[in-house]
Amino acid sequence: AAGPTTVQPPAKKSRMGFGAMGPIPPTADKVWTPLIAGVKRRDNLQEKEMCRAIYDAIENWKHREPEVLVTAIGYDYQVTKLRKEAPYRNERILDTINRHPDMFMIYKNPTGGYYVDLREGALLEIYEPEELLAKLELQALLPEKIEHPVTIKDKYQAFRVEAIHAIHKRGGTCAVAGLGQEPGVHRHKCTISKEAKMLDMLQLFPQNFSFTPDESKGGMMVTLENYNISDTIRLDAKIQSLMSVGGKGGGKGGSKGGSKGSSKGSRNYNNNSSNNNNNKP
Repeated sequence: AAGPTTVQPPAKKSRMGFGAMGPIPPTADKVWTPLIAGVKRRDNLQEKEMCRAIYDAIENWKHREPEVLVTAIGYDYQVTKLRKEAPYRNERILDTINRHPDMFMIYKNPTGGYYVDLREGALLEIYEPEELLAKLELQALLPEKIEHPVTIKDKYQAFRVEAIHAIHKRGGTCAVAGLGQEPGVHRHKCTISKEAKMLDMLQLFPQNFSFTPDESKGGMMVTLENYNISDTIRLDAKIQSLMSVGGKGGGKGGSKGGSKGSSKGSRNYNNNSSNNNNNKP
């Protein structure tokens, strides 16, 4: 006679599906699809923000240089800030730019490296019409940059304009110390004085900038209050004080140089006068 047959009990269904490694039930799509879509939206927003930062950096450099090196883009404040985040932390800026040939064009520098330029219509790729209109309206408020100042007053005004542009780009408020990282601000400051403090120079324009202590990191925060650069009362007083002591550029080095030159000139004048007196009949 045949032995008794055995029947295996059916496997218990797991909450994950049929067995621990079974297929994901259809209801899971209601959870995972929104999550994946949310991640994609976040990544798209980050990429768009990076493209905007690269665009602004190229525009900023083109005010000073006809051709912009890719490596120069990496020094921009906003680009540097975004590159610290996960999607860009281990990625070359060149690779980021290469992902968007519809916005940026790259060509070789004969001496090494690459140049980057903007394609026509790039703004329409990274801004919605309403966003672009708002951006252009704000840009219209910005004073025109002074690229090649000549007089001491022009040099201070050039510094003032660059600071306005830099703070505007950073959202209207930033650390005073951070402004020194902006190439335009640094360049114009150095044409006036390398030793002068950034805060002291900004305080010449109280109608444009206000200041508050940075309680988290120390130092001072500066806020952009106004885009108008017509008021020069405090600046005129500063220049007048410089002129009264020789007006040699407002810097420590300039004053020393002016004093030395002035003293030397006085000695020469006195020696000549003495010689002339001795030569009189």
